[in-house]
Amino acid sequence: MSTAATRVWAVLLTAALLCVGCTHPAKGLVTNSTDRARAQRIQQDPWLTRTPLRVRTAAGYAPGSNRQLSRRVTGRQESTRLDPRAAVLAEVHLALADGWRLVYARCLQTPSAPPTEKAGELAPRGQVAAVLQLGAGDLSRQAAAVVDATALSPAGAGSQPPIATVEVDGYVPHHADVSWPSSRAVDVATTCLTTSGYGSSGALPALPFTPIT
Repeated sequence: MSTAATRVWAVLLTAALLCVGCTHPAKGLVTNSTDRARAQRIQQDPWLTRTPLRVRTAAGYAPGSNRQLSRRVTGRQESTRLDPRAAVLAEVHLALADGWRLVYARCLQTPSAPPTEKAGELAPRGQVAAVLQLGAGDLSRQAAAVVDATALSPAGAGSQPPIATVEVDGYVPHHADVSWPSSRAVDVATTCLTTSGYGSSGALPALPFTPIT
């Protein structure tokens, strides 16, 4: 065997070894035109896109996710001088004005640990968080969003107010989903977002779990 051929076989063997245990999406779960259309529609939402998006994709197979689908199609992040509670409340008011409904709010004294896989895609990660939903009935008209905010510097550190990061992620049904969870709306005035307390209000929607088979 020539030296060139030996090198080719070595490269192929290395690639094969690196892909041991690799998983690939089942044919029926590959992103299609329905997924792209749903993503494009929500990527035009005035609230979700009020600042430049750092994530703009379509629902589909998520490599490295234990063979799960990812329904996140938009994502944006920014820093603010507002405290986390005020930052999330500001986003919620903008969302409500845009036709979204608040279904869950949570306030913690300290940042939480990252959610586990079983917690689902809509599991809040931030110190203060809100989950909102949009639409009803037709799956192509529905969406969900998670707002997370966490303080990066404590209040009273020097002469500057605290800095917080705010993340807003949008989700839509995948074409393989036959249902989409719908939680009852909660009045923002009754949540921790407008009080000085801690805890949660409302019900956290659990997105469908669709494993790759």
